[in-house]
Amino acid sequence: MFYLDQNLSKESIYVIKRDIFQIRLMNDERFFWIIIVPELPGVVELHDLNPENLNNLFFLTAHLGKLLKTHTKAKK
Repeated sequence: MFYLDQNLSKESIYVIKRDIFQIRLMNDERFFWIIIVPELPGVVELHDLNPENLNNLFFLTAHLGKLLKTHTKAKK
């Protein structure tokens, strides 16, 4: 069973779920931090993900990075 850490739940805002990943925003107005949380039991570190989920995470991260860059008009 998936369990979200209580501190992470309090300190971040749920945005949307994509596949097995929760996308959350850190509740800190100084920074625009996106947190991607796999909703899988026992997954704590990247090496806990199987190759397919790790690949999906990579593409999701790249997609979100592109959206952020466009939205914020960042150069990098």
